[in-house]
Amino acid sequence: MKQSGAFLARPMLIVTVALVGLNLRPFMTSIGPLVSKIRAGTGLSLQ
Repeated sequence: MKQSGAFLARPMLIVTVALVGLNLRPFMTSIGPLVSKIRAGTGLSLQ
């Protein structure tokens, strides 16, 4: 019975990592259009 638990652990880990990645994607892509406003508001620049 332990072997089947170990057999399912790796696919579940891969699915979990993929779902977390998909969940973070909108956050990462929504920052782009706001960069100029963030830079102006904080006084930070890329130089």
